[in-house]
Amino acid sequence: RACGFPLNLEVGEYIERFMNLMLSKDKIAEPTVVKSAACKETKFAGAEVDLGRYPVLKWHKNDGAPFITMAMVVTQDPKLGRNIGIYRVSVMNKNTLTVLTNANQDIGIHVSSARARGLSSIPCAIVVGAEPAVYMAACTKVDLKEDELKFASHFTNGKSIEIVKCESNDIHVPASSEIVIEGDLQLNETVQEGPMSEWHGYHEEVMRTLVMNVKCITQRKKPVFITTVAGHEHAEEEVMHVIQQQGSMNRQCKQRITGFVRAGCPQAG
Repeated sequence: RACGFPLNLEVGEYIERFMNLMLSKDKIAEPTVVKSAACKETKFAGAEVDLGRYPVLKWHKNDGAPFITMAMVVTQDPKLGRNIGIYRVSVMNKNTLTVLTNANQDIGIHVSSARARGLSSIPCAIVVGAEPAVYMAACTKVDLKEDELKFASHFTNGKSIEIVKCESNDIHVPASSEIVIEGDLQLNETVQEGPMSEWHGYHEEVMRTLVMNVKCITQRKKPVFITTVAGHEHAEEEVMHVIQQQGSMNRQCKQRITGFVRAGCPQAG
């Protein structure tokens, strides 16, 4: 309901509606830049930065670290544009995070592009908490150069998503954010991350991930730290994006396969 969908439809009907949204250019608007927002009410920079202020949990006893499970990671590329997606983020210490940047994900493509330009780091912002339309879009596999924050206006009846500039870099984030963590993603510095309990109900293997050095945190005066349990096919994080994933798959099939009607993928994978 918060994203404009009627209640009590069958899963297939939601998938059909979502696929049609992805194929449509109606009721869509570019994000609107605003000068200030509630997520700027409190600011921590330099030595004031302390990720320990937030209830970041170690969800399962075999997890390798506490994980921020509802983190929307924002990066910007001069040719590819902005990307905002939900990626694995773990807390190393008071001012250091890890960010999973798989090569086949949009964020991984941004990283590869930056390395090809000879960069050793790129600006990065991590958003915790925002209006539902932004989370819906961040869970969606849109085209590489398509802006998720523009796509999010599908879920606000065409109303533009307001965005605001970060304090320490030129990235823009949703003005509705609860908490914004700003820093630099180190392209040549990796650490061991994991294991982490994943959607299939098992722990994923230990891997090497990039380090993010946190420079600044802004937040509302009394922010709500959005989080969810991970590690089960029926966990909230899986329910949250099952419609988007299948809608995206159906959209790509419809564009490529003559006579395509519908495809389904059970939530268990």
